Amino acid sequence: MSQKPKLLILYDYYLPAYKAGGPVQSLANLVELLGTDLDIFVLTGTRDLNESGVMEGIIADQWSKTGKASVYYASRISTSLVDRVISEINPAIIYLNGMYSFSFMLYPALKYGNKRKLILAPRGMLAPAALQIKKWKKAPYLYIISRLGLQKKVWFHATKKEETQEVSRVFSADSRIFEIGNVPFQPYDEPEKTRFSPEALHLFSVARLSPEKNVHFIFEVLKNYRHKKNIQLHLIGNPENQDYFRKCLELEKMLPDPVSVDWIGHLDQPVIRKTTGDYHVFISPTLGENFGHSIFEALGAGKPVLISNRTPWHGLEEVQAGFELSLEDPGKWLEKINFFAEMDEITYLAWSRGAWHYARNNYDHTDLKDKYLKMFTFPD
Repeated sequence: MSQKPKLLILYDYYLPAYKAGGPVQSLANLVELLGTDLDIFVLTGTRDLNESGVMEGIIADQWSKTGKASVYYASRISTSLVDRVISEINPAIIYLNGMYSFSFMLYPALKYGNKRKLILAPRGMLAPAALQIKKWKKAPYLYIISRLGLQKKVWFHATKKEETQEVSRVFSADSRIFEIGNVPFQPYDEPEKTRFSPEALHLFSVARLSPEKNVHFIFEVLKNYRHKKNIQLHLIGNPENQDYFRKCLELEKMLPDPVSVDWIGHLDQPVIRKTTGDYHVFISPTLGENFGHSIFEALGAGKPVLISNRTPWHGLEEVQAGFELSLEDPGKWLEKINFFAEMDEITYLAWSRGAWHYARNNYDHTDLKDKYLKMFTFPD
């Protein structure tokens, strides 16, 4: 019998799910980081976000091994299932993710908060931009659970200073909070060897085609592109909103001749790394990121980035890793695209190495592991 502390993770989505975005990848990276030190169990659903069919390659309603975790893909999520799993596993820690699941957050928090150690990760759902979506529904809900004393029943896990402030603002200033960054992909051992073509600049994005990822902004910028160098825009990610996808297709028709678009769709993570090997610059005009795994992955592969200033990644230009830009100034985005289009190969390779160094300097595997182990093993 394992003598390692048992960690039970509750979240509606887990690998091979991908449409729920960053939280799934954050949890998967966490499992791989801590899987040799903790006995990790994941209770999740059988469907991906906004999908009605069961995911391929999983075994439903029984425990199976996925990476370093034992995972139970439940065809029907219920409070009785949560009770049964907690009783069977008897975890030392229960790790809740997200704010709005009744069975996987609210119910276990209210029932077990005074009996077991619970840690709740809001996963960006308390950010001001996120709270504006369906505000009429979220505001009274958060008020009620605050009045029910949720903040006294759980410890919160914030992944950045801003999220710590969000927890304090929504609940109370004396909320118990751990502040530890998300677990990123490990950067490459050396920068990706990229062929820099004098004929074309390859921009790429890895994001759901959805309003919050703001992909249409790229088209709005590129329709004013007048440089002689060709641009190929590679879009990796499935359309999540068909109306929004049609909007992007209409904007594509307005692009000048030097710009072409490659609609790639979803790719699994290992395939993304292979596919983007000879792409040059990552672009993401996101409306907000709690972490931004695709951004960090690009930097770790030695790809300079053009990103909005609504992510945790700052100080890029100073180390030749890319630019963080305001969404209120599309002209500046065009200026930086022209900047990369005019580069020679030697200059690009310097920026590629700058991006890689930035990722390496922001990746402290040992420090993150120690912090997470302390969070999950401290005496409540």
